Amino acid sequence: FESTFSSLVRMVRTLTGKNLNPSEVTFIYPKPDDTSEYERVFCCPVLFGYKENSMTVELALGKTPILMANPDLLAYFEKFAQDFLINIDRQKEFTKAVTKIILAHLDDETLTIQKVSREMALSVRTLQKRLEEEGVVFSDLLKEIREKLAKQYLREDYTVEQITYLLGFSEPSVFRKAFKKWSGVTPREYREQGYSLAN
Repeated sequence: FESTFSSLVRMVRTLTGKNLNPSEVTFIYPKPDDTSEYERVFCCPVLFGYKENSMTVELALGKTPILMANPDLLAYFEKFAQDFLINIDRQKEFTKAVTKIILAHLDDETLTIQKVSREMALSVRTLQKRLEEEGVVFSDLLKEIREKLAKQYLREDYTVEQITYLLGFSEPSVFRKAFKKWSGVTPREYREQGYSLAN
């Protein structure tokens, strides 16, 4: 529940462009020795030892405008997914099936091969084996999808914070580090150099 609640808070902040906080968060487990990380993430009272895990928000939060509301975004993302799938070798049908699931859950920062295997009703080993038969490694596939989308989002002038959420990274700093590892430059440098380094 920690990761679910923190993801929701991060998503709301990203979508609205405002530092919106819940009014209270409760967890069923005992209070840990160090609660500083909870306070940093939620910026509100965090209570422990309660009967249920819950997050309370003010009613007015639901009326906050969504800055990222974009009628073209869904169509754009669907086109990207379609193009990406077309570019996969026709013989790699299983890879296409895995890719569809990854694209559907890409904003999940806890997306793992275990989650994808459960979605496909397969064991992790079976999923790995079938990908290997097509010459594909799950971690490489996930990285490729994130890298291509990151570069496209940068071309579309999305902020680093927005891209961080859309691609399922926990923090902007984590995304920046991953992007530099992929391309050898930071997201800002990639933009400043006119996207000429890699496409």
